[in-house]
Amino acid sequence: MSGPQPAAQPPSQSGGSVWGCLALLLVAAVVAGGGGYWYWSSNKDHIDKVAVGDCLRQAAGDQESPYRIVSCSDSGAAYKALKLLPSSQGCREVAGASRQVNNENNTVCMGEKDVDPAKAVNVAKEGDCLSASDSQAERLDCSSPQARYKVLKRRTNVLNTDARRACAGVPGAVSAYNWNWESEGKFNSVSKMNVEVLLCLGKK
Repeated sequence: MSGPQPAAQPPSQSGGSVWGCLALLLVAAVVAGGGGYWYWSSNKDHIDKVAVGDCLRQAAGDQESPYRIVSCSDSGAAYKALKLLPSSQGCREVAGASRQVNNENNTVCMGEKDVDPAKAVNVAKEGDCLSASDSQAERLDCSSPQARYKVLKRRTNVLNTDARRACAGVPGAVSAYNWNWESEGKFNSVSKMNVEVLLCLGKK
C-alpha cells in the first residue's frame, strides 16, 4: 500500500512572467520612442536646429524659440542665418548681420533674407566708401557714382553718451554713421547701451 502522495505543484510561471515583462518593456520603448520622435518632429523648426543658409521668421511671444525655421519661399521668411559662432562670440564682424541670438549651442548671426554681404556696412573699414543717408548706408566701390563718403575712422563699442563727439577730432570728418543691432531682448546677446559700429565719414 502506497503512502500519501505529494500534492501536485502548479506549473512554473517564470517563463511567462519574463516574456510578459519583456513585452511591457517593448511597449514602453515604442511609446517613448514615438514620443521622442513626436517631440523632434514638432520642434524641427526650432532655432536650436538652424543651419547656415536657413531662412527664419520672427516668432513674437514664442517662449521656446524667438525665431522659427521656414522655407525661404515662405511669405513669413524675413531673415537668413549667415553664420554660426561659438556662444561666447558676437556677430559684429559678420558681413550683413543685423541680428544675433543665442540658441542652445551657438550665436546665430542673421541678416535680412535678401541681404547682400558685399554691401554690408557693419564691416566697413577705413578707406571704404559708402552711399549713406540718415536711415541706411551701403558699402560701395569708391568708383561708383553713388559713393558719397569715405570712411576715415572706424570705432566700435562707443557709449551712446560719447557718440556725438566721437568724430570731433578726426581730420576731414563731416558726418558720422552709427550702425547697431535691430533687436534686443531675452534671447538676444546685444545691448543698446553702446553704438556697435561708429564710422567717421569724410567727403569722397
